[in-house]
Parts: sequence; C-alpha cells; structure tokens
Amino acid sequence: MEVLNFQNQRCLDILNENEPLIFPTETVYGIGVRFDSELAFHRLVAFKKRPPDKPFTLMISEKEQVMQFAHCDAGILRVVDKYFPGEITLILEAKETFPWVTLGQKTIGIRMSGAKEVRDLIHRLGVPMLVTSVNRSGEIPCVNFSEIVSKFKDEIKGIVAEDTLCCSQKPSTIIRLDQQQFICVREGNIKKEEIEKIWRNENENSSGK
Repeated sequence: MEVLNFQNQRCLDILNENEPLIFPTETVYGIGVRFDSELAFHRLVAFKKRPPDKPFTLMISEKEQVMQFAHCDAGILRVVDKYFPGEITLILEAKETFPWVTLGQKTIGIRMSGAKEVRDLIHRLGVPMLVTSVNRSGEIPCVNFSEIVSKFKDEIKGIVAEDTLCCSQKPSTIIRLDQQQFICVREGNIKKEEIEKIWRNENENSSGK
C-alpha cells in the first residue's frame, strides 16, 4: 500500500487504473473508484464483500453536477444550495446513467464532500467517484490511518494519509427526497429537522402565516 497525499499524481494514476483509493473526508475515511468504470465498481464490491446489487454513493466536485445525474425540483435545489458541500448524502430520482451506478434502481445517492481536498481530487480526476466507507459490509467504518493500514495494507494500492481531516468521525446524514417525500435514512451531524425546513421552505413561508 502506497502512502500518499492528495496532491500526489499517484492518486490519479491508481484511480485511472480502475483501482480503489482510500482517502479521508470530513466525516470518516472513504474508499472510492471512478464512477464510469464497471471494472472499478466490481473491485470496490469485492473489497466491501457485499452483494453487488447495493449502489454506492456518487461523490461529485461541483453542485451543478447534481442536475446531471438526478431530477431536481425547487425543494431539492434549496437543500443542495444550503448543504452542499457538507456532511449530507441525498438519495434522489436518477436520470439515466451507467447501469452499475444505479443497479436497476430509480434512485441515486449523491454527496459533495465538505473537504476541499476531496473535491479537488475529484475535479482533477475529471469524473465523479463511487465512494463508500472503509469497512467490510456490516462492520463499523474505519476512522484513522493506522487502523486501515493494519487491516487492509495488502489489498489496496494507495491511501491518502491525513487523519486531521476526519473531524466528526461520524458518517454523513442520509436523506431521501422527491417531490412528495422527505425520509431520513440516517441522521449524522446535520439534523433532519433543519434539512426538512429548508426543503419545505418553511423559513421563507412562515412570515406569511
């Protein structure tokens, strides 16, 4: 396992070889691959040891990319504008995309990391990434460099070692949104009540009641 920093060209080389790369986000360590490579997807599935019918999160570098991959109404765009980038993942109605990204489902999970280093990496790669937490399916996510190296040093080609980035050590809030429904799948540091207020535009409308 090569120990890297975000600026190292080897990060891009590994990803362009369709291999997974481990890197810290502002929540926990993540492991990701190019989103447009089916081979890379299967390598990520093999690492996680989970069924290949569970989609990974699409991690983007720009807010505008949400509309490339998902149908967005005004409420969704308000949430994106308020909380992207940040510790939140939105599950939205998917537009047509690569079959191994949506895996036959009508939705897609999208996240934009609050860590500028992560966004810059994805921007330099030129395409979004499929990203998940660093752990086997069903196990607790790894939150520090030494733990990951001890467990996975012989399985992964590269890791970005910057523990100071993983500040919250808590996975992101996951919200499922469409025009009618607001469902909190998992609550992290961003609370569901404040997100729902933005989605419903309650702050703006309350003055007129």
